[in-house]
Amino acid sequence: MAKEHDIYFQALNDEQVQVYEDIMTTILSKKGGFFFLYSYGGTGKTFMWKTLLAVLRNKGMIILNVTSSEITSLLLPCEKTTHSNFCIPQLVNDNSTCNIP
Repeated sequence: MAKEHDIYFQALNDEQVQVYEDIMTTILSKKGGFFFLYSYGGTGKTFMWKTLLAVLRNKGMIILNVTSSEITSLLLPCEKTTHSNFCIPQLVNDNSTCNIP
């Protein structure tokens, strides 16, 4: 994972490095946070997540990365959709619950 991270990190552009550093600072300071990367297709969002996954998993952290669609989940290694991972029902009503162990 370290070698994979180094290869990915070398390819980040200046804006991606800033986002990477902001996210890593928040994670390593244990402040917690919510990060949402958005942009047009082909701008490096998946690449950014792969870079972050590589460094954090290399540090021995357990990373649960879930996506909103099946298509997106195919782009990241060993990932699932939010609905699949947390057993979120497709049809939601007043009695709906999620299974988050």
